[in-house]
Amino acid sequence: MTTSDRFISFAAGVAIALALHLVAGWMFSPLGAVAAAWLRGRGTGILIGAVVLSGSWLLLITYNFVVAPAASAELTRVVAGIAGLGPGAMTIVLTCLVAALLGAAGGGVGGALRRLRER
Repeated sequence: MTTSDRFISFAAGVAIALALHLVAGWMFSPLGAVAAAWLRGRGTGILIGAVVLSGSWLLLITYNFVVAPAASAELTRVVAGIAGLGPGAMTIVLTCLVAALLGAAGGGVGGALRRLRER
């Protein structure tokens, strides 16, 4: 698999995850990780799934901070205070960790489906 193939599977996974997140809701975004692992075609797909989904969610968080920095900072501060996480940045870290776990699960499913198809 060439570097361009890896990039294409990564970019397609991120695009699918973002589109599904924005159109259908966050619970459908792991399907982007499934697609990336399916397109990648080698390995278990867990790593690419985790990177795809956490990267796409981090892009959405970054967009929110660019468009509305004060409101986003206040939101993270309040959520961190309610959850007892300490500084507001911990909300972002925890969000990316959850996205990585969901993406790893989706990537595992995509890799398994690819292996089943190749049998």
